[in-house]
Amino acid sequence: MNNIISIIKDELSQNVDENIRNGFHRFFKEDVKCYGVETATVKKIAKKYYKEIEQKDKKEIFSLCEQLLKSDYCEDAFIAFDWAYQVRNEYEPDDFEMFEYWIETYVNNCAK
Repeated sequence: MNNIISIIKDELSQNVDENIRNGFHRFFKEDVKCYGVETATVKKIAKKYYKEIEQKDKKEIFSLCEQLLKSDYCEDAFIAFDWAYQVRNEYEPDDFEMFEYWIETYVNNCAK
């Protein structure tokens, strides 16, 4: 499972656009970590790799989401939240405690 995270990070790194990265830093007053990948490209990457994990159970998908969130990169967080949303039909009340934890722990700026 960790291999998919490495593959995603490699693909994001291959799609860096310095203009996008500079735009992030100009737009956000606080310091944000970003690769500098266009949002449309991040969406495509999220969709592409979700197809590889969609057969996994919710717990495994949430584990991958948390691994992405730990990086503190905006694009990784975008993918993590997209994947978590993909399993929204499986949400249970206990999942919301984890979502609150993610927000309190990993959402530290207005970029994510």
